[in-house]
Amino acid sequence: MNAARRDLEDARKDLEAARRDLRRIRAGRWFRLGERLRRAAGRPATPTGEPGAARQAPDRGASGDVRAAGSPTEPRRPAPAPLPDQAEALVGEIRASAPGVRPILVGYHPAVLRNPYQQMLYSFGTDSGIGILGAERISDLGEVAERVGPEVAVWLHVHWTQGVLRRASSRGGAVNRYQGFVEQLDGLRARGIRIAYTAHDVLPFEFRYPDLEAAVCAAVVDRADLVLAFCSRTPDLVRPYYDIPQGKMRILRHSSYLGVYPTDLSPEQARRELSLDPGNTVLSLVGAIRHYKGLDLLLDAFETASGKDPSLRLLVAGRPGLYPEADELAERCRRNPAVRAHFDALPDDRMQVWYLAADVAVFPYREVLMSGALMTALSFGRPVIAPRMGCVPDLVTPDIGILFEPGVPGDLERALLEAPRLKDPGFRGAALKAAQAYPPRAMAEDFARLIREASA
Repeated sequence: MNAARRDLEDARKDLEAARRDLRRIRAGRWFRLGERLRRAAGRPATPTGEPGAARQAPDRGASGDVRAAGSPTEPRRPAPAPLPDQAEALVGEIRASAPGVRPILVGYHPAVLRNPYQQMLYSFGTDSGIGILGAERISDLGEVAERVGPEVAVWLHVHWTQGVLRRASSRGGAVNRYQGFVEQLDGLRARGIRIAYTAHDVLPFEFRYPDLEAAVCAAVVDRADLVLAFCSRTPDLVRPYYDIPQGKMRILRHSSYLGVYPTDLSPEQARRELSLDPGNTVLSLVGAIRHYKGLDLLLDAFETASGKDPSLRLLVAGRPGLYPEADELAERCRRNPAVRAHFDALPDDRMQVWYLAADVAVFPYREVLMSGALMTALSFGRPVIAPRMGCVPDLVTPDIGILFEPGVPGDLERALLEAPRLKDPGFRGAALKAAQAYPPRAMAEDFARLIREASA
């Protein structure tokens, strides 16, 4: 009964996520994000190689506004074409925009629309010689390879792997899912499809079968032609679970989010919206609230630290994950007058309020390899407090933040009490400079270069 209840809850979460994604697509979120990234990179607007083009960009009215699909003023658009048809069209675009270049198609899986990372990574056009496909089912890439023929290099780019075992209600079911996934990978390789893997995490978070999750990662790495890592210490960090051969690995750093989120508010305006005093030292934790992100640890440390420094305030914003402590954490935030909390996802245009109102962004994570939320904080020019863990120490230098030792009693509290010194404008300037040093367009260009090199 417990297993069946878990499966039902997983299915409900998937349905809710799909509905949210559909609403965002209909509102044109990805289309507008692509436009902002291209403007920031100095590229023409809406090139034919827009990664989301196959998903059909939203229609625009005469005034230039984005009209929601299915609205009274617009007929419902047809469903996207089958993946092989999309692939064939992309190859035609590549040959038109990059004549003489061998076309490359990259099918990425899973497509996570709630996270801008993939849109940033693939924000180059078909003039690069590369076309991008969102592969809901990796098996569809076999049909793509058959349709476009051997003169086109076809890749599967695997990102997060937790979906492989997520719906398994028993260990036996998880083993079956693992075996089925491996058979799919082997089937793609037999058809000449190459595999790339981005190591976003050491292992997926909040798992039930750690040995099988490690086996899934190992299976992808073993079959991969290219493994992308955020920093050079990644092989050492994952070695307790699987090995990354040095010859397969290339470093592709996580870019900032410059140009992704609107920034038309001043910090003073943001503080007024959240009723914060200019004399407060304001800390923030923004992003999905999940157990591994350590909100409970932050509240423990903040309650002690704010007793010693009454000027400290804490902002918490994000959709909570479904785990037993979530309601208790929300109640703890409500009870503490020094905490402002919004337990729901933030629209893109509200991200700036919760970051710009803060002096320092805090990441009390129990586990982390690399953090997109940390890169978002730097993109808003906010110094950070982060754990000495994963790839984070390579990024958080003393001029942009404070590192604490996770698991060491009192060390997060110590870092919070040091937060007032990060209010110096020099820290904000250094944080923004770090974000400007590697914007999304640079990451996209580096990815395209690595894929071309591996396809040669």
